[in-house]
Parts: sequence; C-alpha cells; structure tokens
Amino acid sequence: MQAEAMRLREAHKRNAAHLKDAEDSDDDNLEGAWDSVFQAGRQQTEDEKEEWRKKKQQKKAEKRAEKRANENANAGKWSIYVTNIPQDLSYTAVHSLFSKVGEVKRVKLYKDARGNQKGDGLVTFGSEAAVHAALERDDWALFGESLTVTSATFSEKPTLPKEEWSRHVVLCGMFDQADIGASPDPRAYILNLEEELWLEAAKFGVVERVQCFAADGACPIVVRFEEASAAQSCLTAFHGRYYDQRKIDAELYDGSRKRVIAEATDLERQARLVPPPPPPEPPAAPEPSAAAVAAKQAAKEAVEAEQAAQAAELAAMAEKAPASRWEPPPKPPPPALRLPAGGFVKLRGLRAAAERNGQVGVLKEFEPSNGRYTVQLRDGSQLALKQANLLQMLDVWLVGLSDEMAQHNGAAATIFDYDEASDMYGVELADSEAIPVSVENVVLADGAVGVVQGLKGAAQYNGSLAQVIEHDRESGRYLARLDADEKQLKLKRANLRA
Repeated sequence: MQAEAMRLREAHKRNAAHLKDAEDSDDDNLEGAWDSVFQAGRQQTEDEKEEWRKKKQQKKAEKRAEKRANENANAGKWSIYVTNIPQDLSYTAVHSLFSKVGEVKRVKLYKDARGNQKGDGLVTFGSEAAVHAALERDDWALFGESLTVTSATFSEKPTLPKEEWSRHVVLCGMFDQADIGASPDPRAYILNLEEELWLEAAKFGVVERVQCFAADGACPIVVRFEEASAAQSCLTAFHGRYYDQRKIDAELYDGSRKRVIAEATDLERQARLVPPPPPPEPPAAPEPSAAAVAAKQAAKEAVEAEQAAQAAELAAMAEKAPASRWEPPPKPPPPALRLPAGGFVKLRGLRAAAERNGQVGVLKEFEPSNGRYTVQLRDGSQLALKQANLLQMLDVWLVGLSDEMAQHNGAAATIFDYDEASDMYGVELADSEAIPVSVENVVLADGAVGVVQGLKGAAQYNGSLAQVIEHDRESGRYLARLDADEKQLKLKRANLRA
C-alpha cells in the first residue's frame, strides 16, 4: 500500500511538471508571435520612412531643377548692364555691391583682346524684384566712380547653316593675344593680318571674307571662300604650314557660334586686294597709216619706259621691305635606315648562343631602345640580335666573273652564306647550284640596305647603313644614301655588304 501511494505521488509530480512545461511553451509561443507582429510593424514603418525620405528628396530635386530652369529662362529679364566699372576691380567687389538689393547669381566683367577689363559687365539676379530694385536706384558707385545701370538687352548669337560649313576654313596659330597686346595699334595689327591672309588664300579661289577672332583663346582666323573646293585646297595647303615661325592648324568650320563671320561679302577688300582681270582686247582696227603707226610706237615706248621706272621703284621697295613671313611646311626628315622587316637572315658570330649560328630566321622589327632586331627562327623562337650578327639573304645578280665562272655573269642569285676570311659570299643560283663568289662580283638591287665597310678616305662612315639608289655598271659603283643627313656617296661594290 505504501509503495502504491508513493508511485501515485510521483505520477502526480510528473503530470504537474508536464503541465507547467506546456504552459511555459504556450507563453513562449505567444510571446514569439507578438514579437513577429511587432517586428513586421517596425519593418513596415522603416520602409514607409525610407519611401517618404525618397519622395521628399525627389520633390526637393524637382524644385531645384524647376528653380534653375526658371532662373535660366528669366536670366535675360533678371539681368542688368553696368558701365563705368573701375578697371582694376574684381568680380567680388561688383558681386558684393549689387547683393544689397537681392541675390546675385552671376557677374560677368567684359574684357578686351588684351585681356584687360573694359569697364562694363553683366549682373544676373535671382529674381525680377531684385532687378527692379537695382534699376530704381540711381546712386550706384564703387570707390568714388558712379556706375550706370540699365536693363540688359540680348541679341541671339548668329548661326551658320550646316551646308555652308564646307566653305569656311578656320586657321589657328598665326598669332596670339600677346602679339595684339604688344602692338602699338591692335586694330591695325588685326587688319593687316587679315589682309595678308586674304592675299595668300586668294591663290586657291575667290575669297568672300576674312575675319580674325582676337578674343577667342584659340586665336582663330576664319576664311570664307566662294566655293567649297577652294576651301578644301586651302585647308590642305595651310595645315602644318608655318607663319612667322608658328605652326598653323587648319580645319573646316565646326559650327562654333563664337566664330560666325558676317554674311555679306567684303566687296571693298575683294576689289582692292584681288583686282578683277583686265577687259578683253578690242577687235582689230583697220590697217593704220604710217603716221599712226609711228605715233602708236612712240606711245608704246613711253608706256614701257614708265613701266620700267615703276618696276625699278617696286624692286627698291621690295629690298627694303621685310621678308615674307609665310613659310612652307617643314620637310619631314627621311626615315632612319633599317634592315627591312620580312627579309630572311642567317645568324652568325654569336658567342653566348653559338649553337644558333647558321640558323635562318625572319626579321620582324627593330627596337631603337636597345639597337637590336627581333628575329623569329624556324622553330618559332625569337631572339633580339645585333646587326653584326645578321647576314641578309638578299636577291642579287652576278657580274665580273672570269674563267669557268664567266657563264654565270648576269645570272640572278640569292646570298645564303659569307666567309669573312676569304671575303666571299656563298650564293645559290636559280637551278639550286651553289657557288662561292667574291663580294665585288655581287650587285645588290636598287633599294637594298647594306653595311658600309672598308672605306679609307671616309672611314667615319664604316659600319653605317646605306641604301642603294642605283648601280653604275661602267664604274662598278653604287650611288647610295647614308643614314645621316641624306648624304650620298659613291661606293665600290666591295664596300657595301649584305
């Protein structure tokens, strides 16, 4: 009985513990469910806040853009033109002065061709009310100088139809703004420059107008021709040419509104600088009398004497006048002589890789930094080698052979070897026969590049490259161009090696 009672008590304890665990589990589940609800609520709130922030930022950006667009659209109406500004004042002084009547968005002080302030400028406000306030005042002054303030008026910048661009050539580099500033009469300097260019450009066709844009930082001068073909000829001739030791950059007009020249043809200059051709000769008159012929001859002699006097006067003036500042484009230096890429070469005289001597490869390129040629061998490997380690396998023809070899005179052959001790080439004939011949019995083709060797009277050229211009069979010499200063020498066949 006692044992049974203890068993029942233990069972009650286990049931009570199980019920408590179940209650705790339900409480935990309920708390977890509420936590999920709260978390979802918090997440929704964060998302709504982020969305609200984005919308707010977007509205601010739209308002700013609308404000900028409004300001740009009304910049003309919200600007004033100011004159009599002291020329040594800065942008800040003008900005601070007019800020007294409203927000100043922009101040522009105009400058002349020399870069000096002209004493006038433009002030743009942020509102129309500020403009009215500025115009109502009549006591604007800076450092004792009374300023004149008026409404700003704007004219639309001229444009040039695209179909007209091909008749306009823009030349940059003929002058700079320092030249204008240093000139005692800047206006005369510009006019003379325009007329000098007009005379030169008229060689390519009829010129309608020439205009210099001195305030443009690139210092352009625009030439308008009657025909697009003349403009293209001028462009080709002027680009890279020199004027007053300055290189000219020439291009066709690109649509820049800063470089639009007046539409009208400059007829005064056109007539004065390039006069029209003389009228045609009148029809022949009836045979004149002897007296008329004598009178005509006397008149002709008088005219010739006058023309001779004028010519002498012009010649004297030309001697005193400065030389023309127009220079042709500089002649580019001749390309440096190199062994031609793509040719076959045989390796010789190698020490570090003596096993490569006698192998045949193809010249790929020359590297000036180390003075070596890249040679690709038949196995695909590449070596960087000096010129002295290469024998060009050139196509040649044979001359001056005697005895049993005389039959090969005039035959074409290919160099495949060279023996320095005997100074003889190994050459292969068209029928694959190989024979040894002296260097002086081999003629290199025109255009071939070889190495000068064995000169005594001009030993300084030994080791230099020379290119064959032509071969004179009678003298047995090459006319060859050296790699330095295009100097030409006449070389014996034995003095130019493959």
